[in-house]
Amino acid sequence: MHTLRRVSDRRRLAWATSGLILALVAVSIHGCRVASSALPAATSNATATPILPDCAQALTKIATPAPLLPTFAPDCACEIENVSVTEKTCLVRAAPDQVYPCARSEAVHERVLAETAAGRLIVRDHTRASGCWHGTTSEQRSLRYCTLSDCATRTIAERIWGDPLPSPDTLRWAFVAAGADPAELALQLFVVDLADGGVVQLDTQTFPQVQVVGAQILSWSADGLWLEISLWDGRAAGYHRFRLRTDGHGDFEPLP
Repeated sequence: MHTLRRVSDRRRLAWATSGLILALVAVSIHGCRVASSALPAATSNATATPILPDCAQALTKIATPAPLLPTFAPDCACEIENVSVTEKTCLVRAAPDQVYPCARSEAVHERVLAETAAGRLIVRDHTRASGCWHGTTSEQRSLRYCTLSDCATRTIAERIWGDPLPSPDTLRWAFVAAGADPAELALQLFVVDLADGGVVQLDTQTFPQVQVVGAQILSWSADGLWLEISLWDGRAAGYHRFRLRTDGHGDFEPLP
């Protein structure tokens, strides 16, 4: 009899405990619902990507593309410009499962090569690129000198090859520039003086090679009076080394 009563008491205790657990679970669930209903609805900050037109129709309507880069108007022209812009214009549908944007870009990157109390020597890289079915890229490097006292700037050369090379005292910089006629491959060699931005042409005498389509300044002499240069006449083995005076008289000597 005592045994049956203990079993019965255990069952009632178990039922009461399970009921309490269910009640706590119900309260917990109800609390979660109340808490979640009190929170504001989630909102998305994503913006819809603009739909680009089909290039096959859009390109026929584009007459002259607008400039990409904003006008650079600093307080002093001796400041350097660094900016790039890319614009997607339309979609190229190369295949049903291959779609890519047609885009164009433009970038200007300037850096100060040298600076004295008088002025700055600045090299400017201007790059344009565009691509739809085929891509094209044009790069132009120019050199300008800016006077710090009045912020006056002038372009020394529109199309230079490679990096100008400083003299041992870093007060003069030698560089190679393309000829005045863009249709020709002729190159010319110059030296710019940082004191006033004055430019001296070095190749004032005719070299033995009638046509020079490539040139590289290899080094300055220790005294700054000569440049060692390499000229290329366009042939596979047409490289020729010379020593060229830096005073503008055009004197040169072939090197072995």
